[in-house]
Amino acid sequence: MKIFIDRMSDFLSVEALKDQRCALKSKVGYLVSTSSSEAIDHSFINAFTDTFEYLGIHYGGFVHLDCKNGFDVLVAEKAVKHFVNKLNQTV
Repeated sequence: MKIFIDRMSDFLSVEALKDQRCALKSKVGYLVSTSSSEAIDHSFINAFTDTFEYLGIHYGGFVHLDCKNGFDVLVAEKAVKHFVNKLNQTV
Protein backbone atom coordinates (compact mmCIF):
# COMPACT_ATOMS: atom_id res chain seq x y z
CA MET A 1 0.00 0.00 0.00
CA LYS A 2 2.89 2.35 0.74
CA ILE A 3 4.15 2.07 -2.83
CA PHE A 4 0.65 2.84 -4.15
CA ILE A 5 0.42 5.96 -1.96
CA ASP A 6 3.96 7.02 -2.92
CA ARG A 7 3.21 6.73 -6.66
CA MET A 8 -0.10 8.55 -6.30
CA SER A 9 1.70 11.30 -4.38
CA ASP A 10 4.14 11.58 -7.27
CA PHE A 11 1.23 12.12 -9.64
CA LEU A 12 0.02 14.98 -7.46
CA SER A 13 3.32 16.68 -6.73
CA VAL A 14 5.57 16.16 -9.77
CA GLU A 15 4.65 18.67 -12.45
CA ALA A 16 6.27 16.56 -15.20
CA LEU A 17 3.62 13.87 -14.50
CA LYS A 18 0.67 16.20 -15.08
CA ASP A 19 -0.23 14.62 -18.45
CA GLN A 20 -0.16 11.11 -16.97
CA ARG A 21 -2.23 12.31 -14.01
CA CYS A 22 -4.86 13.71 -16.37
CA ALA A 23 -4.86 10.44 -18.33
CA LEU A 24 -6.03 8.61 -15.19
CA LYS A 25 -9.33 10.47 -15.17
CA SER A 26 -12.23 8.27 -16.24
CA LYS A 27 -10.13 5.10 -15.87
CA VAL A 28 -11.39 2.29 -13.64
CA GLY A 29 -9.41 1.10 -10.63
CA TYR A 30 -9.72 -2.29 -8.96
CA LEU A 31 -8.35 -3.59 -5.68
CA VAL A 32 -6.82 -7.05 -5.29
CA SER A 33 -5.79 -8.03 -1.78
CA THR A 34 -4.67 -10.93 0.37
CA SER A 35 -4.44 -11.14 4.13
CA SER A 36 -4.82 -13.47 7.07
CA SER A 37 -8.40 -12.27 7.56
CA GLU A 38 -11.59 -13.64 6.10
CA ALA A 39 -12.78 -10.18 5.10
CA ILE A 40 -11.06 -6.97 4.13
CA ASP A 41 -11.59 -3.99 6.43
CA HIS A 42 -13.59 -1.13 4.95
CA SER A 43 -11.00 1.42 6.09
CA PHE A 44 -8.44 -0.35 3.89
CA ILE A 45 -10.77 -0.18 0.89
CA ASN A 46 -11.60 3.46 1.66
CA ALA A 47 -7.94 4.44 1.44
CA PHE A 48 -7.98 3.33 -2.18
CA THR A 49 -11.47 4.48 -3.12
CA ASP A 50 -10.85 7.94 -1.68
CA THR A 51 -7.62 8.21 -3.66
CA PHE A 52 -9.38 6.98 -6.80
CA GLU A 53 -12.15 9.53 -6.32
CA TYR A 54 -9.69 12.39 -5.81
CA LEU A 55 -7.87 11.48 -9.02
CA GLY A 56 -11.08 10.99 -11.03
CA ILE A 57 -10.67 7.21 -11.24
CA HIS A 58 -13.86 5.17 -11.06
CA TYR A 59 -13.83 2.37 -8.47
CA GLY A 60 -14.67 -0.98 -10.08
CA GLY A 61 -14.62 -3.28 -7.06
CA PHE A 62 -12.28 -5.66 -5.29
CA VAL A 63 -11.35 -9.28 -4.79
CA HIS A 64 -9.88 -10.46 -1.49
CA LEU A 65 -8.29 -13.78 -0.62
CA ASP A 66 -8.04 -15.09 2.94
CA CYS A 67 -4.60 -16.66 3.27
CA LYS A 68 -4.71 -17.38 7.00
CA ASN A 69 -4.08 -21.06 6.26
CA GLY A 70 -1.70 -20.38 3.37
CA PHE A 71 -2.24 -19.56 -0.27
CA ASP A 72 -4.53 -22.05 -2.00
CA VAL A 73 -4.17 -21.84 -5.77
CA LEU A 74 -7.55 -23.45 -6.44
CA VAL A 75 -9.38 -21.06 -4.09
CA ALA A 76 -7.54 -18.09 -5.60
CA GLU A 77 -8.31 -19.21 -9.14
CA LYS A 78 -12.00 -19.58 -8.30
CA ALA A 79 -12.14 -16.13 -6.66
CA VAL A 80 -10.36 -14.46 -9.57
CA LYS A 81 -12.60 -16.17 -12.14
CA HIS A 82 -15.67 -15.01 -10.21
CA PHE A 83 -14.27 -11.46 -10.08
CA VAL A 84 -13.48 -11.47 -13.82
CA ASN A 85 -17.00 -12.73 -14.58
CA LYS A 86 -18.41 -9.79 -12.60
CA LEU A 87 -16.15 -7.42 -14.52
CA ASN A 88 -17.26 -8.85 -17.85
CA GLN A 89 -20.90 -8.32 -16.91
CA THR A 90 -20.27 -4.60 -16.40
CA VAL A 91 -18.61 -4.08 -19.77
